[in-house]
Amino acid sequence: MSVTHPVSISWISAVSIFLVTLLSFKLRADPLALDPQNDAYSGNERAFETVIENRKAAPLEIHLMEPFPVTINEKPLDAYFGHASPDISDFDQDGNFDLIVGQSGGSWVKIFRNRGSAGNPVFTGGAHFRAGSDLAVIPSGMPVPRLIDLNHDRLNDLIFGSASGEIYMAMQNRNRTFSKLEPLRPIARPGLSGSLGRYLSLDTVDWDGDGDTDILVGNQGGEIFVLNNLTRPEGKPTFAKIGSLDISIQPETSNKDASREIFPISNFIRYVSPHAVDWNQDGFMDVIFGSSGGDVYIAFGKNNGPSRLFSPAEILVRSDRSYALNDEVQPSGISVQFTKPVTCDWNSDGVLDLVVGDHFELDALDAVQTKHGFLWVYLGSVKQ
Repeated sequence: MSVTHPVSISWISAVSIFLVTLLSFKLRADPLALDPQNDAYSGNERAFETVIENRKAAPLEIHLMEPFPVTINEKPLDAYFGHASPDISDFDQDGNFDLIVGQSGGSWVKIFRNRGSAGNPVFTGGAHFRAGSDLAVIPSGMPVPRLIDLNHDRLNDLIFGSASGEIYMAMQNRNRTFSKLEPLRPIARPGLSGSLGRYLSLDTVDWDGDGDTDILVGNQGGEIFVLNNLTRPEGKPTFAKIGSLDISIQPETSNKDASREIFPISNFIRYVSPHAVDWNQDGFMDVIFGSSGGDVYIAFGKNNGPSRLFSPAEILVRSDRSYALNDEVQPSGISVQFTKPVTCDWNSDGVLDLVVGDHFELDALDAVQTKHGFLWVYLGSVKQ
């Protein structure tokens, strides 16, 4: 009969604990290394996959009603010189969602505060967003704003996509002011280029389910990249570019004999503006995206986990180029060009609604303003 000495057990246990601790520290010391509890992506080659979940619920079929324009003082909100780029977030943290709208003119962003009630939003005239002591002017223009807590300090910061391919950030201070704009440059996973392309549109979402907010980036070339959030609490905002989404499309054709091949969306769609949301409430993340042509598409998610799969993208809203012009510009259609979709529960009925920013150009040479950008609300209803 053998006897195990207690001293030997203690010595072996101590060494084991030391080795496990050392390995854990090594993994976290590398910002692109794998932590299965927190990071769904890895800079090394070891696979970390979440088992594809069974569908959590039967998908809802949401019907979109005829759109109406967002109004300010009973007139349609018109982004100066077009390219209306909305974010719908509670900017002032009063419990109501507000509008944060990027516009081409001046490269400014305007805040429209919601003074209405749940189910009946009413927006005041827009105030220019200030970063530091000055109006925030996004270098190179075409700002696409998103509200996000970048450094986990429970203060909402703002990030902006831009035409040049830079992402800019304005950090919120404790006194509710914002610091000056500075670039947010993601690090790249080994083997990937750090470039994000040009004409960037952003969205914020917990893509990998680790409890923090990641960034989706769409660009002029039709690509959608994922930036994984690696920021430490109260630390410098750090994001890693870890790859692009594999979303395909079956091009529409009137030729019945034509092949129905599936192609990457970048083969056909430009100026992609992504928005991630579980649109049909089946438990899987979907991606809605706008385009330069004006159509709004949706790719339904088929699984969860780091390697997400999507069904081929389909048109959610078709471009409508019928704008009626009276004495003043009065929009009567939706989605002329460069659409930028977001979702919210606009009327507080428990069903997601779609809000789309667009861009519209007049042909009239004598028009005071030839470029416009409107916001359109499509209320959703569930088909029974």
